[in-house]
Amino acid sequence: MATGVVDRLKIEVTASVKNVVTEMSKASKAVKGLQFSFGNFKVQVFKAAIKAIKNELKLMVTGLKALAGAVVKLTPKIASVSKGMLGLNNAIGLTKKSSDSVITKFATLASRIGLLYASLFPLIRLFGGFKKLTDLASQVVEVQNVVDVSFGQMKGKVEDFTKTSIKQFGLSELSAKKYASQFQAMGNSMGITGKQVESATKFLQKFKTPTGMTAGYDKASKSMADMSINLTKLTADMASFYNVDQQKIATALQSGVMAGNTRPLRQYGLDLSIATLEEWAHKQGIDAKVKSMTQAEKTMLRYQYVMANAASAQGDFARTSGRLCAA
Repeated sequence: MATGVVDRLKIEVTASVKNVVTEMSKASKAVKGLQFSFGNFKVQVFKAAIKAIKNELKLMVTGLKALAGAVVKLTPKIASVSKGMLGLNNAIGLTKKSSDSVITKFATLASRIGLLYASLFPLIRLFGGFKKLTDLASQVVEVQNVVDVSFGQMKGKVEDFTKTSIKQFGLSELSAKKYASQFQAMGNSMGITGKQVESATKFLQKFKTPTGMTAGYDKASKSMADMSINLTKLTADMASFYNVDQQKIATALQSGVMAGNTRPLRQYGLDLSIATLEEWAHKQGIDAKVKSMTQAEKTMLRYQYVMANAASAQGDFARTSGRLCAA
């Protein structure tokens, strides 16, 4: 019975060792490929790391083979247990000696693995940085595709805006393009026209807030692209004004202005309920019967309302960043 158990143990360990050796072989080939890929860099750090990896792989394979040999040697010792107490005592002594050897080999193997990880750590960090750069590059490509499709011939407006968005609004090129293209895509789906945007802009440039500020960003807004950029600018300024994440504001404006949900913008003092919109519109001389409006018309009314009532936040990033620079 003892012999059967040992046989199974031997088979399992041997199989495991073979699998590990196979994986080590694959890793060694990968290292060779890595060495080839970075050969043109002529950087000593890479060369030293690759050499260390190869040495550690060889030592690990040698250790695993020795471990398998030790297990094989244990087989006759364990089998001798069935021959009597004397054989048992001898077997125990020999088994203990072999076990100590196995433990030592395991400890050595563990230390090899630790050394290997230590050798690889700078490389791991470097590849982690490469992955982040790759992910970022992928996002830029994806967002640029959305910009090209959603803005079409108007994409030049976005490109011009994003060249200075980080300085003027604290918006990275990636974020600015992402938010603007999302507003644009939603506006396109509603069929918002240039005439509607131009009409809303004329109103906003005449509208004065209680503090005397003029609402709106661009006097020449004549297209959905201009409206998308204005909402993106408002995203940055509201995030600065209320000290919250830009993505949170962008989502709230998309949900509120473009989709008509009332809850997201309420925490920023903007009530988009039908009753509030109609009352505000009538005070401004706008004939607004919200329920009978098209989706595009409702969106333009919400846009005018939000731009007018969030005027105090407009330009906040430029104001606060200027104070910080002066300090």
